[in-house]
Amino acid sequence: MDQTIFFYYLAVIAILLIVLLFTYRWIQKYNANSKCATEIIIDAVKEYNEPLDVIMPAFSTTLRNFAEVTLYPDFIIQGDLKILRDDIECVTFNNYAPAEMPNEYQVIIKSAADPQTIITIPVGDDLHYAASLTERIKELYIV
Repeated sequence: MDQTIFFYYLAVIAILLIVLLFTYRWIQKYNANSKCATEIIIDAVKEYNEPLDVIMPAFSTTLRNFAEVTLYPDFIIQGDLKILRDDIECVTFNNYAPAEMPNEYQVIIKSAADPQTIITIPVGDDLHYAASLTERIKELYIV
């Protein structure tokens, strides 16, 4: 009977060690792939020169991680997405929160060249900021 309990404890410890190992490897992989926001902006400045503006996304209730949006005179970049000024189809905002949740607004910039290319900027629960940011981007890119 004592040997059975010993093997149960040994099995539980082995399972915990395996879970800890996989968790540690996942954290190391995530940290290696993620860059600090300032590093991304510095790399973009080296490649494209100084941007007109940098928009930091608000923390949102979604599980997605949104990158910073940099506005340049001829294009907009968010992470790996790049939309040229001439390819901007529309700039709008909406409330993407479910009915039971507080408001969560996002500004959406859609490309006419590729329908799959959409830049999304979560702005939080501020309706006026979402509207003013949408108007500012329209003024800069849609004349």
